[in-house]
Amino acid sequence: MKQLRTPAPQQQTTIIERLFKALVQGDPEGLLRLLHPHVEWTPSAWSGESMYRGHEGVHLWLSQFGESLEHLDVRVQRSEQEDDHGAVLGIVFDTRGQMKFAVEVAWSYRLEDGLLRRGRAHDTWEEAVEEAGLGQPTAQEPDLARSAERPDR
Repeated sequence: MKQLRTPAPQQQTTIIERLFKALVQGDPEGLLRLLHPHVEWTPSAWSGESMYRGHEGVHLWLSQFGESLEHLDVRVQRSEQEDDHGAVLGIVFDTRGQMKFAVEVAWSYRLEDGLLRRGRAHDTWEEAVEEAGLGQPTAQEPDLARSAERPDR
């Protein structure tokens, strides 16, 4: 009798993890498949216009880094997501031209229909988290500062 093996549970990857993986693997078409048709992308100030719209706009932004994105690399340092919104902190390596550099960039994002609908660069992780609406206390969460206080005796 043949024994059936149950596959080990795989960790679910987020759309953002898949997006950065496509970017690092030099797969612009794979990256574009993860974007909502009406995506709005606001990259950091050093990489171009203030906002790119739709697949065509993002493709235009990506094209400055080479056909296979060979002049762009991103190393994700931190990522948080709640429901359809989140924030990512990464180091971007740009190797275009004579000036090669690395810069830390934080992004906030929103998803729609399981695809990236809006991505925006920020100067700091805290700004990205705030814009994404992460870590905001809900009505069900206790006020930790108040619950830590000792009652008067």
